[in-house]
Amino acid sequence: MIILNANTKAGLHVLTKTVELLGVPWPLNNRGVEGGCIRGRWPASAERPEGKYIHICREPRNMCVSWVRFRWNTVAPGHLISSFKCYARGMSFYDDCMSFAPYLSDPEILNVRFEDLIADKEDERLAKFMGVPLLSGIAKARPGGTASWSGQLSDWHEHWSPAIEDAWQAARLPVVEKEFGYAGTVYKDG
Repeated sequence: MIILNANTKAGLHVLTKTVELLGVPWPLNNRGVEGGCIRGRWPASAERPEGKYIHICREPRNMCVSWVRFRWNTVAPGHLISSFKCYARGMSFYDDCMSFAPYLSDPEILNVRFEDLIADKEDERLAKFMGVPLLSGIAKARPGGTASWSGQLSDWHEHWSPAIEDAWQAARLPVVEKEFGYAGTVYKDG
């Protein structure tokens, strides 16, 4: 069984769609079928199903922007700042992300970056990990068409301000960026 796992708005829908485009079924009841996959949001400390794990991560600032767009259909500074304090599962964005951080160093788990997946750089690695052939047409079929991905990508640069950056820093979120391999993301006013 293949298990797909991610923080909220890290790209689980596009990972699921890619896996299906590689010929691995995901039943809508998420109960699993032979040769298929299930998906969920299992923090590292949670009891988890047995199987081969694929974990997707994404640039943290874009996760927050995507969450705000998904939840309110517009991105306002107050919504972004509040998302740092209370994210999708009712905990702070810092705590939510850090509950998944142990996956990043587990050699048994295939970690995929959202940015690499949508740039068509992960299909071969995914196919090899799942033991399926690499099929053609994935890049063309991947964009949009999922429950939470319209095809328009969130870009934090379009929404950031000095006040949002101050709140980001105060919420210790540069630690998340470093832990998830996105250290060096810098906000420059103007």
